Amino acid sequence: MIVFSTVCGAFIEIVIAGLSIGQSVGIRIAAIPVILFAGRPYGLYRDWLFRLLDVGMRLESSNRR
Repeated sequence: MIVFSTVCGAFIEIVIAGLSIGQSVGIRIAAIPVILFAGRPYGLYRDWLFRLLDVGMRLESSNRR
């Protein structure tokens, strides 16, 4: 997730926003801790929601067909 958001964010910042490569690198480095900090609670929420909705079992049974 970090690599994907870094590449997409850098592309948008350089091509669309017109930032320099150095500015984009600085922003991306500063964003990594934020992404890591937000990612863990989201992962816990997603796992809880999948267990609640029993999504994992439905995905496994559809793959066996």
